[in-house]
Amino acid sequence: MRPACVAAYVILPAIHSNYLFLQVFYLSILILSRKVLSAPNVLRIGATENIFVECQECSEPEDVTIIVSNFPSEKYLGRKTVTLTETNKCQAFVEIKIPADEFKADPDLKQHVSLEARFSDSTTLKKVVLLSLQSGHIFIQTDKPLYTPNSIGKFCVCVFVCVRVCVCVYYCVCVCVCVCVCVCVCVLCVVCVCVCVPVDTGSTGVWKVVAVFENSKGHNFSSEFEVKEYVLPSIEVKLTTDKEFFHVDDEQLTVNIEAEYLFGREVEGTAFVVFGILNEAKEKKSFPNSFQRVMISKGKGTAMLKREHILQTYDKIEGLVKSSIYIAVTVLTDSGSEMVEAEKQGIQIVKSPYTIHFKYTSKYFKPFLPFYVVVNVENPDGSPAPDVQLVVEPGTIPAVTGSNGIAWIIVNNATTDSRSITVSPLTCLCIQIQSRGQLVEYGRYRVEGKSIGHILQVTKEMLPSFRIIAYYQNGEEVVSDSVWVDVEDTCIGSLKLEETRNAASFTPQQKFELKITGNPGATVGLVAVDKRIYVLNNKHRLTQKKVWDVVEKADTGCTPGGGMDNMRVFHDAGLLFQSNFIGTADRQGLKCPSSIRKKRASAIPDVRTTLLSDYKDSLLRQCCLDGMAETPLSYSCERRMEYISDGKACADAFLKCCQELTKLRTESRTEALSLARSEEKKHEFIDSDDISSRTVFPESWLWTDHKLPLCPEHKPNCRTTSLVKRLALPDTITTWHLTGISLSPTKGICIDDTLKMIVRKDFFIDLRLPYSAVRGEQIEIKAILHNYLHEEITVQIHLIETENVCSSASNKGKYTQTVKVASESTRSVPFVIIPMQHGTIPIEIKASTMDRNDGIRKVFKVVVCELHFLSKHISLYGVQVENITIPIDAKDILPKTPSDTQIFVTGVQMLVEKVLDGSYMSSLIKQPSGCGEQNVARMSLPVIATTYLDKTNQWDRVGTSKRDVALGYISSGYQTQLKYRKRDGSYTIFQGAPSSWLTAYVAKVFAIAYKLSSKVEKYILCDAINWVIINSQKSDGSFGEVGVVSDGRIMGGIRGSDSDASMTAFSLIAIQEARPICEDVVSRLRGSEIAAVGYLERHLPSLTNPYAVAMVSYALANENKLNKEILYRFASEVANHELFTLEATAYALLALVKVKVSIVLLGHLSYIQIGPLFRTLVMYEYLLGEQSWIEYWPTPLECQNPKYGSTCDGMEELVFTFSFIGCSM
Repeated sequence: MRPACVAAYVILPAIHSNYLFLQVFYLSILILSRKVLSAPNVLRIGATENIFVECQECSEPEDVTIIVSNFPSEKYLGRKTVTLTETNKCQAFVEIKIPADEFKADPDLKQHVSLEARFSDSTTLKKVVLLSLQSGHIFIQTDKPLYTPNSIGKFCVCVFVCVRVCVCVYYCVCVCVCVCVCVCVCVLCVVCVCVCVPVDTGSTGVWKVVAVFENSKGHNFSSEFEVKEYVLPSIEVKLTTDKEFFHVDDEQLTVNIEAEYLFGREVEGTAFVVFGILNEAKEKKSFPNSFQRVMISKGKGTAMLKREHILQTYDKIEGLVKSSIYIAVTVLTDSGSEMVEAEKQGIQIVKSPYTIHFKYTSKYFKPFLPFYVVVNVENPDGSPAPDVQLVVEPGTIPAVTGSNGIAWIIVNNATTDSRSITVSPLTCLCIQIQSRGQLVEYGRYRVEGKSIGHILQVTKEMLPSFRIIAYYQNGEEVVSDSVWVDVEDTCIGSLKLEETRNAASFTPQQKFELKITGNPGATVGLVAVDKRIYVLNNKHRLTQKKVWDVVEKADTGCTPGGGMDNMRVFHDAGLLFQSNFIGTADRQGLKCPSSIRKKRASAIPDVRTTLLSDYKDSLLRQCCLDGMAETPLSYSCERRMEYISDGKACADAFLKCCQELTKLRTESRTEALSLARSEEKKHEFIDSDDISSRTVFPESWLWTDHKLPLCPEHKPNCRTTSLVKRLALPDTITTWHLTGISLSPTKGICIDDTLKMIVRKDFFIDLRLPYSAVRGEQIEIKAILHNYLHEEITVQIHLIETENVCSSASNKGKYTQTVKVASESTRSVPFVIIPMQHGTIPIEIKASTMDRNDGIRKVFKVVVCELHFLSKHISLYGVQVENITIPIDAKDILPKTPSDTQIFVTGVQMLVEKVLDGSYMSSLIKQPSGCGEQNVARMSLPVIATTYLDKTNQWDRVGTSKRDVALGYISSGYQTQLKYRKRDGSYTIFQGAPSSWLTAYVAKVFAIAYKLSSKVEKYILCDAINWVIINSQKSDGSFGEVGVVSDGRIMGGIRGSDSDASMTAFSLIAIQEARPICEDVVSRLRGSEIAAVGYLERHLPSLTNPYAVAMVSYALANENKLNKEILYRFASEVANHELFTLEATAYALLALVKVKVSIVLLGHLSYIQIGPLFRTLVMYEYLLGEQSWIEYWPTPLECQNPKYGSTCDGMEELVFTFSFIGCSM
């Protein structure tokens, strides 16, 4: 039984670089108190997080208030207060929870909160922290890894969260199309939901069960299973080599073959072995002279690949480096009744037998201190390489790798130039422990001498790994270091499955007692899987290691320890740090820049093309393969050879292979017929009517949950409790793998899959049936008789008559043969049948001796031929109509067969990528300056950038600290603009007459800035709006210019034709921006808007300038009075792209967005779109967000037209530029 926790001893010596190295350089600066704020640099939405605060050198109790607010809106989200005293060593955790309903469940958005620590002495520490939507983990376990089409699958979804969330589960086919929603359940903390679903699909392959948290659909958890047609094997063949690589100078490679029946008996027989090469293109080529016949005795045999086998096919082995060797083996039992294939791949041909990695070595060393080099040595297949001699240079330091392939080597740094310093003894050291992206422990320790000894108890919060961050402060300086500690992949709790009698084997239907021992109150899910399933597919089992691999991904640390400088130590360990003087940089993304883990690929063996490698020619190999294939017809090899039409060489190869493989089979059948005639009356056999047949053969069972009892009253602090269940085994003769998954709110998840139960009999039948057969097809089935007694036995075997099956038993009730089976061996008895009806057909066979008997009834599928028609069509407008004609002749349809029609429809969403990265907004964050016109125009740049980055959550692209800089520029520009303000609220260029356009423009910019900066005063804004209304608006509702604009270009297209409408629309837009702020102050505001809207509506039909129409349309759209027909009338293609044209297009798009009008783009044309998408509707139909730009671009064919020449000339260059900076087009 594993302990609930592990005691680890962590020593922090000042001169030992295996752990933490602290350089003690004091500065002679007197600091009364040093404040620290530390937290994970990624906070989980909806989860409870620990925030660390500290006050060093504090003589009085200090109250610290943690305030959490939204960034950048600064909306208050919560606060908590803690008091730092001498009792808690002036250190404390403050628990906070980020409310999920305040943030968008969009994984593509980078969302942040502002974390602020306010101390009672008015010190404030503040950091902006990245948020993660992932608040827990989901583990999925299927009842088995392999299914047949149309079978019933079961899976359990185990959820670990700290908040109540909804979990949605789908199952998806390998083409990445989700079939249906299976279950949606709300859970809290720990729960396991078991579901039965039909695996009903027309395509085989690898499928996935996908589970996501409803509020975090960007983070999915999945488990794979395979769907295919298969027949369970009865024998398992294992191939192992003496080493996992072949060096170019090696003389031979030895392969050990182990063959065992799935119920634990060893196989006697022969193995046919061939070696070959698998190149980088995954193409196979065998070594013909390596073909060997190996005797399998007591389940074991040995084959050998010699160097000359390779050289007889290839001139130089060096030319095969980067290729790999494969081994293909076919095991045939002595009786010839069963044949099993196996293959081993991935034996690399190498010049160097090992790969060396430094993934656990710190990237940085510390001057004057020993440096630990952690060397990870792997075999070519990625497995650890133990006992490898290493030498590190310079210094020729020897080392040997351990069982995990890792060696630790101490390298002493060279002595550098020295200087005189004053060193004071270190008095205390602070420690934080981070695991899975969470702070779990902290402490402060007095330093006495050169080291600190501290026993650290590893708790469940520290699994599967944790980081120790140590630091101390002296004046403004922070000295820090960290180390990553990996914990063994084991349970924090305990789980044990036991069979109470500890029997070596069991018989079918035998009852047994299963004892379940684990943590009190835990829920234990059970499943028993036939080992034969794992022989076919052993890839998708949930193990304890897989659990920890998933949990490990939550680790926000990015290095094995240390850092480039004192703040990078915290940052690389997944923490933020802020003191009075220094702080860490903002985290840019949820994931680390690169991963140290590697994934290994596996291949599916296919040995049928390698067993016959005596023949180099592909045609002859195929001829030999055909000869080895069994046929249900009673033709001899010579008769079958007559049908070979590919020449004499092919016929000879066919005949040789056919005769070799059928020799034992022919002898077996002859003996069986002879015994059936001569010995039938010499023995008294058990009557077939008295034999009960085995009929229940599940591939998995025991899919149940059991809750362990709580601790008894007399032992309330017990570590484990037990539960005993009385169960009965199914009819299958096999080995059952029992797996238990324990779920405990206090101990987490624990998996035990060590219990195996062998089920067998001394005498039994194994009925070998194909997965399916076509109606009317003549097929051969086999009854394998197993005799594990110590004497030869005579067996009477009966094929029972089955309705709708033509066989030797038809119209007789049963067909009987008598055969002999040698001791400790098997015997195959074949029967030929013809299924006459589609559907599921049972086949029953019974056998008996004088004192033993067995019966078995299995079913197999009888199918009819299917015709498949594939129709492909892509719809561009969301509507698709398909007319399908199936050309089936009525005479080709068999009587009494179904004529079902199945239609599979696959829909793929059209994806649109953003091409404008928020980082380019950095160029707009500039200091405003200049005259009244220049300053407000330049002030609009940081206003636009701040608004855009706020709404798109992209401050991380320019740096979250840049927001304060941008707000400072906005405030500075605002103060500068006030220099050009007159007492009546209007604005001028210098000190002359005011301008209506400039005053409206200033009001519009101030209205947007008002939402961003508290420096913008309401009365200043509203005075400008009031002046525009009083002095610029005419009696008909229009606005005119009063004053002069110095640089007409700043007005855009307003000065063109229809300028009165443009000026009115521009002024109205400024008033609309200010309406929420000033409508309670400016009494004429609403009346002015109504008059201006009326004017624009009256004059819109008579406008001729597209610029004026676009601007007027936007102003009317703000009042929900857009006239789409008139706006669309002015849409046209243009060869040149002047600024006024682009500005007009932008106003038109804003108008459409305001009323949520979709923009339909044509699939055969090209467009460029910059800015956020509001929503994607159907293919090529979009709703664009505000401040978006979309423009028609000519196609390559249209570029041949001279009218597009100016645009096409620059298109290739622009596409290249966009690709260079990382954008998509």
